[in-house]
Amino acid sequence: MITVKEVLYQNGGTDTRCFIRNRGYNHSLSHIQGLFEVAKIDFPNLQISDVEIVIYSGSRIKGIMGIEFKPPSPIPPNYRIIDSVEPLAR
Repeated sequence: MITVKEVLYQNGGTDTRCFIRNRGYNHSLSHIQGLFEVAKIDFPNLQISDVEIVIYSGSRIKGIMGIEFKPPSPIPPNYRIIDSVEPLAR
């Protein structure tokens, strides 16, 4: 699975959100659990109750599911900085 890790800084960096997804259209619970496990490697204190499931819109990733969360600790450097996100549903 190719995992995409992204971070969005909003409101001058006071509202930070991390996004983890892959490039496929898998919508299974085990897929979402796998993304959560990836997040737990980077953020060991992350709780499942802190994570939202996201379905993306937009032309590039429409219909792909991922997870979104407020990072509980510093963000690793392998997260790509993005300037916007287009969630279809949360």
